[in-house]
Formats: sequence, C-alpha cells, structure tokens
Amino acid sequence: EWVDYLVPDRRHRRVRLLRADKSGGDRPDAQGAKEARLLVRRLQVVGGLSWVEIQPLTGRKHQIRVQLAEHGYPIVGDRKYGSREKFPVGIALHARRLAFFHPVQQTRLELTAPLPPIWQKWGIPDEPP
Repeated sequence: EWVDYLVPDRRHRRVRLLRADKSGGDRPDAQGAKEARLLVRRLQVVGGLSWVEIQPLTGRKHQIRVQLAEHGYPIVGDRKYGSREKFPVGIALHARRLAFFHPVQQTRLELTAPLPPIWQKWGIPDEPP
C-alpha cells in the first residue's frame, strides 16, 4: 500500500505529492495536504511497460497519475506527470472494472468496460494477463 499526501499546486495547474513520514506516518506540514492511499499490483511487463492493477483507497484528484509518476511509474502518454512516451490518444489509463455499493439500495454494483479499439490496434490485449 502506498500512503502519500497530495497538495494542489494552482500555479502550475497540477497536484504535488508529499511522502508520508515513514517513522510514524505523520501528515506532512503543508496547507491542504490530503492523504492518498493506493494499492498497486504489477500483473505483467511487456516491452519495458507494466500492466498494473490499481485500487484507490481514497479518491483524490489526479491521485493515480501523481502517485504512479512520483513512485517512478508514469502513465504512458501522461506528459503532465512525467511520461516521455507517446500514446495514440490521451493517456494509457483505463478503468476496466469499477465495483462499489449502491448508496441507497446497498447492493454491490460491478461495471466493466472493454479497452477502446485504438488500444487493441496498438497491441494491448483486451484482457489483463
């Protein structure tokens, strides 16, 4: 589990990451710092790129993008947060599956979405390894 803190950087129109204090997990002393928790599991490496499964435990703006980049794994095509690689359309981030409890009915909902066709043309398999 990655535990960091995110701070808005309005001047540069992005989000900065502050690392949690490893000794006690204390919150960094920065105005507006919010805890960002993320589970990351690498599924496969193909051609120097990693296929990962990500489970955000908090929901911060740009959280996945910032945390992956700051931990040394920028998302392909995400030039705002450090990627040097190009991607045909946007960035290589896709919500394959979303699962949550319905707030009123209290039933579990699970939504899945296939990869966009352009990703398949780029050689990315539709199913994770």
